Order: sequence, then structure tokens, then C-alpha cells
Amino acid sequence: HDFAAPPSGNTCVTGTPEYLLTSMVADIRVTCPSVLLAQYYAKHFRSPVYNYVAVQCPSATAREYGARYSYHSWDANALFNLSFPPKPDFRPSALDWELVTTVQA
Repeated sequence: HDFAAPPSGNTCVTGTPEYLLTSMVADIRVTCPSVLLAQYYAKHFRSPVYNYVAVQCPSATAREYGARYSYHSWDANALFNLSFPPKPDFRPSALDWELVTTVQA
């Protein structure tokens, strides 16, 4: 299991202070603990363990507070056909629907 492989296919505008901060916070709060848990399960269970890192950002600003990058549950929202839009006027792009297809595969 290569849980340390860097994700590819990032659709976010990277390198901005906001991106760096939100990425760091997401890594500390979500990604690192998930990877540790996946590594533990892979070592102690016989069934396959899958872990992924979603790197696709919403095509438009997410949430009312103006976040431009992915937010906690963006991938879960994709699992349910974007039934819970990040804001009422959100119009999914082709890339957003591509995430839906990928997550549901």
C-alpha cells in the first residue's frame, strides 16, 4: 500500500496563501489521521483497504463564506449527485460532474 503517493489531477489554483493554509489545515485535521487509520487497517485486517485523496475543487466558490477550495464533504456531496449544493446558486460544471462519476465508480 502506497499511502504516501502524492495526488495528481489537482484542479485548484495552487500557490496562494489561502490554498496553502487550507491545504495544511485539511492535511492536519483530515488527511493525516485518515492515512494513519488506513495504514493500521491494512496491516491488521485481511480485507483490502482503500484510501483516496480528492484533489478536485468545486468549479465555483463554495459555501457562503467564500471558500474557493474543496471543503469537508465535497466528495460525499459528489457521491449523492451534488444533491447538497455548496450554495443555493451553485451550477455544477463538467468537471464537477466528472468528480461525481469518479466517486460513484
